[in-house]
Amino acid sequence: MKPISTTCSTCANGFFVGQDGKCYRTVTGCASYSFDGKCSKCTDPFVVSNGICVVAGCDRTGASGCEVCFKPFTLTVGRCVIEQCQDYNYLSKRCRACNVGYHVEQGLCVKNHRLCASYALRDVDEVCSACTTADYILTDAGNCEIRVPGCVYQYGKCITCASPFKRNQDNSCFIEGCATYSSNGCAKCNWPYSELKGICVIKNCDEIFNGKCKRCSSGFHLTSTGVCT
Repeated sequence: MKPISTTCSTCANGFFVGQDGKCYRTVTGCASYSFDGKCSKCTDPFVVSNGICVVAGCDRTGASGCEVCFKPFTLTVGRCVIEQCQDYNYLSKRCRACNVGYHVEQGLCVKNHRLCASYALRDVDEVCSACTTADYILTDAGNCEIRVPGCVYQYGKCITCASPFKRNQDNSCFIEGCATYSSNGCAKCNWPYSELKGICVIKNCDEIFNGKCKRCSSGFHLTSTGVCT
């Protein structure tokens, strides 16, 4: 009488015979198994995780890789990727580091702004830390905004106006009668003003109202166009 075998020679569909003669469930994407039926090596793009084969960032896998990725990952030839991402945090489903020319913003890789020279980490995102030129000011929000002529900045906000500029109702800085500003005054004035040491004046005028002379200096005559002759 033959002894009864304690090992299996053939398993049901979806199972395989392990090295110990027992039947184990087939693992999708597995290339080789260990003695206890756990996967020890996976086919690309799968990777081994706790004895099974997974695709990082994947919600549903198929025989050749991922079929549906978790957001914000996108499906690319069976893999789940975030465009321009170098290093992933799959647990939080975010990118941790982007390729050169991109920065992390809300877990994705966003192209660097042309006005931003460098980025730094703030909480979990990267924000602009320096602007490309001194013509721009860095705001608290990490944006590069063009400097307003005459503004005195603190923490990226215009807090007052430097002389000879005056503060406008919208908190901007202005010089009455100025058409073109320089960094420290007016470069070109509107008619009938004339530029004088960075400010705009109406020659021989003692009092100006609504862009016209209201009262001329002694010895001069006020014309209908608001100038003094």
